Amino acid sequence: GYNGNKGLVGRRGGTGAKGDIGPVGPPGVVGPRGDNGVAGERGPKGIRGDPGVEGPQGPPGDLGPPGFKGVQGMDGIVGLEGQVGRQGVPGDPGLHGPTGQRGNRGQKGDSGAEGTKGSEGTLGAPGAPGEKGNSVPTRFLSGLHSNLDKVNLWINPPYTLDKEEIGTMPNKSALSCQEIHKLNADVETGFYWIDPNMGGTFDAINVKCNFPEGETCIAPTMPLFEHEWGNSGIFWYSKLEPNSKISYNTHISQINYLSYNR
Repeated sequence: GYNGNKGLVGRRGGTGAKGDIGPVGPPGVVGPRGDNGVAGERGPKGIRGDPGVEGPQGPPGDLGPPGFKGVQGMDGIVGLEGQVGRQGVPGDPGLHGPTGQRGNRGQKGDSGAEGTKGSEGTLGAPGAPGEKGNSVPTRFLSGLHSNLDKVNLWINPPYTLDKEEIGTMPNKSALSCQEIHKLNADVETGFYWIDPNMGGTFDAINVKCNFPEGETCIAPTMPLFEHEWGNSGIFWYSKLEPNSKISYNTHISQINYLSYNR
């Protein structure tokens, strides 16, 4: 069949539901500049910017006031020793100083000329008689041979000694140092008792024996030498006058007999 004629316009329908947002349209034409708006409030302080480029040096400023006094610095090093100056003029004489200490004794001088012999003195008055002494036994040694181990000491009563005991005590005295050495060749230097006159042990003398020479040294009753310390060491000197006599702490008979018993 054939299409029929177009029908009449129908009535307007109700409002439909809201459709989706369409795509953004192209920008419109720029409109004219509007009037300036009212000034807004002051905004917050911004962050510090980067340092600017260093500017040119300015002209020198005015001189400032003087500063405070600084602290004292450390001592400097000692300088080099200066040259010796010229000798000054002599000064006035000083005051007299105190007396110094006594110096060391000088060396012994040369002996003076021998004096003239003095006149003989008058004879002195006789001394009072002494008390009667006690009788003492005599003694002597028998057998002066170095190969003896025993020595017979004849006294009242007689007895026998070892040869090492001879000279060790007054009652075991020898005739001399030489005799001690003959009896005992191994004896050492030292002090021993001897009795050269063999008159009894009461007058035996203590002497120093030098071995192996067998020398007998008797001590004097007075000091013969003195010593002092000086700058060069110790030195010895004697105060004895020329031709002075030396006395010994023993009877003269002991010394006389000693010359026979050497």
